[in-house]
Amino acid sequence: MIFERDQYDAAILKVIHRDSIMESARQRYDGLPASIREGYLRVLAAQIDDFADQAQAYREAIKRTAWEGGSLRDLSHALIQARVAAGIARRDLASLVGAREEQIVRWEATQYADVALKTVERVAEALGVLVVLIPTKDPTSEPAIALSSSDVPAEPT
Repeated sequence: MIFERDQYDAAILKVIHRDSIMESARQRYDGLPASIREGYLRVLAAQIDDFADQAQAYREAIKRTAWEGGSLRDLSHALIQARVAAGIARRDLASLVGAREEQIVRWEATQYADVALKTVERVAEALGVLVVLIPTKDPTSEPAIALSSSDVPAEPT
C-alpha cells in the first residue's frame, strides 16, 4: 500500500519506465539459464503491475470522503486511507497527535494493533474524521464501522 506522495511518485516512475526497466533486466539476466531468466522477468513484471495497482488505489483514496468496514479491524485501513485522502504526511499527523513520526509508521505498519482506543480517537480527531459504530442485529458479531470526513460536526462557536 502506498502511504505517502513520494511513494506514489516512485511507483509511477516505475510504471512509466516499465519497458526500459524490463529491457535493462533482460540484459542483466542474459547469462542466466532461460527458465531462471524468465522467472526473474515475470516477477519483475508482476512487481511493476503491483505498483500500478497501488498507484491507482492511492489516486482513488485521495478522492474519498467516506469509508465503511464490516468490522473494527477495518478501522485501521480506513484511518490510513483518511490520512492519505486528507494529504496529511505521517510527520504532520505525528505532530497533531503528539507522537513521533516513527510511531505513526509503526501504528500504520501494524494496522493500529495494540493501540489504545483513546489513541485511535486522537488520530481520528487529528484527521478531521468521525468514527461511527453501527450495531448489528447479531450481538455476537462485531459492529460495522463508518468513517467520514464530510459528517464531522462543526466546532461550536
